Amino acid sequence: MAVAIDRALLAETFCLLPQKTIDGNCSLDEDLIEVMVSNTEIYNIFKSKTYLDDDKMYDRLIKLLAIFDSQDIEVIISTYAKSAKWSQFALSQRLLTINEVTNKVDSEVSSDGINEISLAELKNIKMDLNNRKMPNLMEILPQDHFINTVTSWMSGLSDTYYEYRVSSALWLLSALIQGKGCVAMKQGTVHPNIYIILLGQSTKSRKSTAIRKIKPIYEAATDTDLYNDDPTIEGYLEMLALNPVQNFVRDEVSGLMAKYHKKYNEGIFDLECNVYDGDSVRKIKAAGRDKEPKEYTIKKPYVTHLYATTPDKFTSVMTMDDYMCGYGYRFLYSFPTYAKERMDYEIEENEDVETWAKVLSATKNLYNRYQAAAAFKFSMTKGAVKLYNEIGRNLEDAGEILHNDQLDSAIGRAQDNILKLAMLIEIGRSTPSHEITEESISIASLMMIDFYLPSFMQIMDRILSDVKANKIEKAISVIRRMGGTCTRSTLIQNGHFTKTECNEIVEAMVMGNILLERRVKETKTLTYILTTESKTLEMHSTELADMFSNLRKVSKVSSLANNTITSAKNAKSDKKITTDTTDNDYMCGSMLKVPCVIANFAKDANFANFGVVSPEEASSILEGEM
Repeated sequence: MAVAIDRALLAETFCLLPQKTIDGNCSLDEDLIEVMVSNTEIYNIFKSKTYLDDDKMYDRLIKLLAIFDSQDIEVIISTYAKSAKWSQFALSQRLLTINEVTNKVDSEVSSDGINEISLAELKNIKMDLNNRKMPNLMEILPQDHFINTVTSWMSGLSDTYYEYRVSSALWLLSALIQGKGCVAMKQGTVHPNIYIILLGQSTKSRKSTAIRKIKPIYEAATDTDLYNDDPTIEGYLEMLALNPVQNFVRDEVSGLMAKYHKKYNEGIFDLECNVYDGDSVRKIKAAGRDKEPKEYTIKKPYVTHLYATTPDKFTSVMTMDDYMCGYGYRFLYSFPTYAKERMDYEIEENEDVETWAKVLSATKNLYNRYQAAAAFKFSMTKGAVKLYNEIGRNLEDAGEILHNDQLDSAIGRAQDNILKLAMLIEIGRSTPSHEITEESISIASLMMIDFYLPSFMQIMDRILSDVKANKIEKAISVIRRMGGTCTRSTLIQNGHFTKTECNEIVEAMVMGNILLERRVKETKTLTYILTTESKTLEMHSTELADMFSNLRKVSKVSSLANNTITSAKNAKSDKKITTDTTDNDYMCGSMLKVPCVIANFAKDANFANFGVVSPEEASSILEGEM
């Protein structure tokens, strides 16, 4: 393998191509020009320059460029070299870069014609396949935001996934509003109630732990009890008729969903859809021979769900019919699969009790505030409305490109969920706000794009799989359980295939671009990589792509700054971080320049500098003065 590709050189080489070909300033093969111009993904990646510091985007770009023959690209480069007056040396350097690009994907092939891969590369691929994460809100929102208060408390008690903590905090906010708020769009009214399901493997994911922590907080703050309710449709109707504001929390929900499919619960999925949307409902149940029919009237229902189960149990009880009626699409799926850090068991300390009391106080304040409040409507800034519409259009465009009906339906529901999450983000501020801003829309959208929608896509893949009837689906299930990659011997053993069956299955999956077949350099073992496990939605708007990229950078860079400070101090600090500073307050001192970088990212992304320490604070922390 030659020297590493110079990204800046790659940028200088290609950035001119789309513009020059569009302007018609070069005489190249017309078919080749058409391919280059029509490939908007390559153009957008170059224009946004995200590949310069985003490894995943860079790898994506390399793979996209690899579709062109090296000779074709050399013709393009040499043609532009004349107009750009490059020296012969500069031209040869560019051609070397292009050759590396076109040879990078399939650079090394074993003697039997199967591409080779190192153990380190295989490990990185496995990490990428399972790297579905929520953006770190501790670094984007103020530290005293309700979500951060809850997740910080839970992080000191258990190694439950961060995504479970955020989802639980969002459900808690949703329940505390008690149906008082909504945002009235011309197309319809959206309420901040949410249906959330935590999905993960038994025990090690700690999904049950998240529910066991958040449920008592709600009960203590509201002086109410939450049970593992198991109602029939008639019992559900009676509960809602008596009190249209209901909150349901259930640790293992697969049994309940299995009962929902029984004959005596016919119509319950339609009912769930109606109450989710806040639509008033009247149901008349036929009575027996000697009784009058029962009428249930439910006015303006407001229902929240916080459920948990394993992905295998969930997909065993849910069917496509449950999605076709709209029920399955209304959930926010919290399904992280990355390798999280583990926490040892410890005895509860006074500090834990004090933090619990802080969370309880914040929860009780919100509950009392909205219990006494009249019904109200959220407002939206003009910038928020514009951004929301732009994101919606781009989500729909991205969905259409993938030609996936289920994803199209999920995207339509995701737009409502973005509004719901934005409302909850505003409510969770230290002083609750009833105005949706560009910031809350952008953060809510990032949560949907980076985590909730990809989680849905993974679950939908499983819903559509019929392991019993299809050997390919069975193979996918085996490889999926192994984290997205597995060896040939493991596939044969766990799938109970013969060698001939395995050969036929792998050949079909490779031809269908479902599977990559690689031979590990160090062990010469055949291994398979499941390509369907890495699904994302890409924004084709450069401005939106830049905004989301900047949001991610703020979280990443701010985390680096906080980790550096924590390591230097090697002790806990409960000092509050200021949230009322401006870009000018972050002076680029020699002690810590990270806040200046974050401030610039924040300025570009049009959101506030939340969760950022100033150089003066950083200096004090490093010196142990705080």
